[in-house]
Amino acid sequence: MTPWITLALLCGRPTVAAEAPALIEADTAWTAADSPWHVGQAVTIAAGATLTIEPGVRVEVDEGVGITVLGALVAAGDDDGAVVFTRTDDHDGVGAWAGITFTADSESALFEQVDTWVGGSRLEGCELRYGARAVLIQGASPLIRGCAFAHNSYEPEGSDSQGGAAIRIIDGSRARIEGNSFDDNHVGGWGYGGAIEVLEADPLILGNHFEGNSSVYGGALCLQTSQGAILGNSFVGNVVEGEGGAVALYSSAGAFMDNTITDNESVFDGGGVHVCVDCKPHAAPWATDNVIVDNTSRAIGAGGFGAAWLRGFMWNDIHGNVRGDSPADLQWTNVEQADYPAWVHSPVVPHNWWGTTDPDAIEETIVDGEDEDEYGVVDWQPPADGPIAAPTPRAVITTPQIRYEQTFDAAPIHLVLYNPGQARELELRLLLRFDDAHLVPYTRDLGVPELEASGDAWRVSMPADSAIFAPIHDPGTGTADLPPGVRWIAILYDADSGEMIGEPLETPVLFDDGGAR
Repeated sequence: MTPWITLALLCGRPTVAAEAPALIEADTAWTAADSPWHVGQAVTIAAGATLTIEPGVRVEVDEGVGITVLGALVAAGDDDGAVVFTRTDDHDGVGAWAGITFTADSESALFEQVDTWVGGSRLEGCELRYGARAVLIQGASPLIRGCAFAHNSYEPEGSDSQGGAAIRIIDGSRARIEGNSFDDNHVGGWGYGGAIEVLEADPLILGNHFEGNSSVYGGALCLQTSQGAILGNSFVGNVVEGEGGAVALYSSAGAFMDNTITDNESVFDGGGVHVCVDCKPHAAPWATDNVIVDNTSRAIGAGGFGAAWLRGFMWNDIHGNVRGDSPADLQWTNVEQADYPAWVHSPVVPHNWWGTTDPDAIEETIVDGEDEDEYGVVDWQPPADGPIAAPTPRAVITTPQIRYEQTFDAAPIHLVLYNPGQARELELRLLLRFDDAHLVPYTRDLGVPELEASGDAWRVSMPADSAIFAPIHDPGTGTADLPPGVRWIAILYDADSGEMIGEPLETPVLFDDGGAR
């Protein structure tokens, strides 16, 4: 028997990679028995076809070559091994591959029981490395869960701000990005979002870990014109040459809850998180239950959290952040403008733990109108009297922005329902506040299959560490007949005991004149 045949039998795998075809027109499986698979030319998965990649398969892709999904791609590793996507030869000096593109026509993921995948495109238990952007999502909404993204690098051309070396999400996608790790992903030049960039899309980004990523704006993550929900993630040791060492939010107004942001670094504002100061529409996120500790800004702005617009900021642990050698947990840079109510210009940010209850020490770490006259003044009273306890389930209504420069049609209103910790039965109630004394239960169909109507409330079985993120109103289906200026209040209860969980969260709006909000 010849030596190479003996070696092949001992290894249990072919010595020559299986060649991927240029076009997959029917349901196809890439098997572990044939692994590795070599992609030497651009591969297209045609509409109506599904490519299934078995656990343990290694996919080696040549420089500049990628996979385009018009149908469905299902690649799921398990205990038998991850599905690995990498450049051919997988070593320094070999050019990056061009990644996986989910087009707007590709099959989006389908779910039951909140987060159980039942069909559509899915990457789960995969490793994606050494790509020139590993995944591009254009309008479709795949599931990407439990994957490891490492050593991906993207270089935009000229002054192009395209970024996201691991994932770029655009064109209205509602992708679910859950439980992944993002390590050592980098965007060069003027590109945004070292690991993930979101542009005009609303993904759920849940329970991921970001470490050692970098770019010029949003070292790990950048959201632009997005209402996406950022829940339960950890950001450690990410670096940015501009603003937002971990996260930059540009014209984005989603929920930012239960994230841990530590040891990140920026040159300018927001060593931890930067909320764009002068972008329009204004960025105005909810920020609750986060740990924002020991982040650094080297030059100006906040070491921890820098903002000029917020829907809410409460129940956060925020301390130990510095600008140079000075305490700088929060910097507030909203300049007073006509027609803006007081809550916009000078926000109330109660129940945060600043590492101390000493008023002078808290004042020292907040940069606002007390330090620079043109800015609003932050009211941080009352502070928490110690570190915040484990995060509690929360329900919040998010609206896309505080203000456009001119009035546009109202945009969809979203519900974020987040359950950190063990599985539990919850009850949700929504109220509308028409004025200070007039509260009305909201009982219209929310269009969310997981929520079961029960009188003037909804019941839901939430799995452990899960979230529902869904539009509950669209201007074309009834929102427009609500009076302008209405405020939404979300209240959660334990469905078994009837006890309220946490506090009601009320979504403020800016105008009562019918303007977009």
